[in-house]
Amino acid sequence: MYVRILIFLLALAILVLLLRSILRDVSESLRGSLYRKKLGNRGVEEPASVVETVGDKMILRIALPGIASEGDVKVKKLSRSIEVRAYAGDKVYFKLFPVPLGAKIISKRMEEGEYIIELHRGG
Repeated sequence: MYVRILIFLLALAILVLLLRSILRDVSESLRGSLYRKKLGNRGVEEPASVVETVGDKMILRIALPGIASEGDVKVKKLSRSIEVRAYAGDKVYFKLFPVPLGAKIISKRMEEGEYIIELHRGG
């Protein structure tokens, strides 16, 4: 009897953890959609990007033409994604990258119109 109760409680705990993870992902996706909607999609552009995986690193390369300095780029690390916003006059670049849980930003830099973010994938 106690074993059944223990198994039930364990299964319930796993279900709760899975639901929390799913809700967090949906929340982050909606956040990006709401941001675009807030600006009315006027002047909002999703920049071209490339994601590379090298060993335990992820490298995000985002094309940001017209961005003058790193100060015009805002990067926000969420639990399972990276949000990138950049401002060039009336234009706003917005991109949301899914990343593994536990990923950590190692470095960020501008190089010739391209913003590069390196992450440790975690694990």
